[in-house]
Amino acid sequence: MNKEVILQLFRKQVSQPGIYKDFVEHLGVDIENVKGVEAIPFMPVQFFKNHSIHPSGITSFDKVFESSGTSQSTTSKHYVADLTHHRDQCLSIFNECFGALDQYHFFSYLPSYYANPNSSLLHMVEYFMEGAHQKKHHYDDLSLLNNDVEKVLNDKVKQPFIVGVTYALLDWAEQNPIDLKHSILVETGGMKGRRAPMHREALHQTLRNAFSINSIYSEYGMTECMGQAWSKDGRGNFEVNTQFQVFIRPINQLYTHANHGQRGVIQIVDLGNDKSCGVSFLETEDIGEMVNNHCFKVHGRADGSEARGCNLMMEE
Repeated sequence: MNKEVILQLFRKQVSQPGIYKDFVEHLGVDIENVKGVEAIPFMPVQFFKNHSIHPSGITSFDKVFESSGTSQSTTSKHYVADLTHHRDQCLSIFNECFGALDQYHFFSYLPSYYANPNSSLLHMVEYFMEGAHQKKHHYDDLSLLNNDVEKVLNDKVKQPFIVGVTYALLDWAEQNPIDLKHSILVETGGMKGRRAPMHREALHQTLRNAFSINSIYSEYGMTECMGQAWSKDGRGNFEVNTQFQVFIRPINQLYTHANHGQRGVIQIVDLGNDKSCGVSFLETEDIGEMVNNHCFKVHGRADGSEARGCNLMMEE
């Protein structure tokens, strides 16, 4: 995703009536002087909790994705006029990162998400199941999950691709672990108040030991975004892709980007959001760093932000 593509997208979105245009004008930003990506205002994701964010004039939506939350918290809502667009974004990014869907058999172990039919994560996993020509099924029974994973491993036709929320994977590791060699095991982050936060390396070591697997994969996504990033190296390095670019803003500085290895607030340019909510420039509540031009790390939540389920790991 090159600089000129990003700047053209900014000029388009800031010229259209809506929350983002109002946000930039309220900041007093001189749009004509925005010559670099670092000068673009990134809208806080908290806006999705208090505003209906969508392109002006659109009143009909296929889906409203909603973040998980407690009865005391306000959830984020992402209005999606065309659900096909979300599916296409998820599949495009997956194909770019992992290849064809039909080489995998997908398993979903996301217990706390099942009560939320508006979870974008659940929808993403179901797209993968459909693309792999398998029945959509989400597991909450560990014995059944173990049996079905073992069948796929024994058949040696497709590779198991297991997506699980972090606290549930730890439950699995403690209660009924199996040998997952030759599988892909993905933790999506999130303790959901069920467990104390863990350092990523301790988490991954626990899961590697329990499941006899060499590497734990991770996914970084959120309700406010159409896209997501994946970590495949086992060290928590998330890869940017053609639809999902990340920058790091130093914590106490505006309109500048951190150097590689310097921690700051994660900012996202999500091309897919242009066709959904019309805002592609989002500042998260997460702290991270760029490892290089293609990879970033997530170190946890910024002070004072609400805990939620995007990739909530602590790092030393």
